[in-house]
Amino acid sequence: MVEFDDSEEEGNSPGAGAAGKKGGKDPTQAVKDLMKLARGKLDNTKKQLDANSDKVQLLKSEFKTLKRQNVHLAKQQQGAIQELEAGLTTK
Repeated sequence: MVEFDDSEEEGNSPGAGAAGKKGGKDPTQAVKDLMKLARGKLDNTKKQLDANSDKVQLLKSEFKTLKRQNVHLAKQQQGAIQELEAGLTTK
């Protein structure tokens, strides 16, 4: 169901906005409350960003280790293949 904002039809002035709906709350206090809420969200976002950055750094180092191990294993595998090929040609 579609709902419409009937605040103007009820006699509320557009300037009453948030102050009228919150029981006559001071607009300055409403702004302070919104800023406090925004600061909290910003702080939480910063914490999540830092946590994600730490995870990315860990993944980066783990991928470097994995790549190094992969190169080492590829060299071992190539050496084993060469030994097997050498054994086939001598017999």
